[in-house]
Amino acid sequence: MQLMKKLRLGRVHLIGSSMGGGVAIDFALEYPAFVQSITLVAPSISGQGYPLRMLWKGFRNYYNLRRRGSHAAIDAFLRDPYWRYFIPAANYPEAREMVIRNIRNSNNFCRFSPQLNRAPVSNSMKRLHEIKCPTLIVLGAHDHSFNKRTAEKLLKSIQHATQAGMHDCGHLPFVEQPESFNQLVMSFIEHIE
Repeated sequence: MQLMKKLRLGRVHLIGSSMGGGVAIDFALEYPAFVQSITLVAPSISGQGYPLRMLWKGFRNYYNLRRRGSHAAIDAFLRDPYWRYFIPAANYPEAREMVIRNIRNSNNFCRFSPQLNRAPVSNSMKRLHEIKCPTLIVLGAHDHSFNKRTAEKLLKSIQHATQAGMHDCGHLPFVEQPESFNQLVMSFIEHIE
């Protein structure tokens, strides 16, 4: 908020992906007068717990990193079919290479303890009906079923929400199909202004 004031920004269009989507939701609830629209890409929501298997896999990644080192932990993550939704498919070689290179950066992998995944004091899940600005929910067809269920909850709970699916994409459609993603978002924003 302070940055927005410093830059003298008016109402903004927020875009958030995954956990960043949860941050965008929290911001829109805290400062609704400063938000013109929200684009959420496979977002999480504060107050909604993750599936047990996802939590367990996250703990395993963190444990492997601490016990076996970053190279072994990252290799195990990349081999685990559970995380396939996160890595672009082979038919997007540039996107796939970019994401894998980012994962292999040991400064990026499991940067924080899984214990920090606890829900914050605020519970946006119970306040979604308060969001009144136009909201676009973008979801890749091959994303995790948990993210698909979350998108359904958002669609039902946010009054002015619409959903757009991106075929042949996983969790990162803006990396897999950047031109299509940008066109989708720009079209959404142009219809608001």
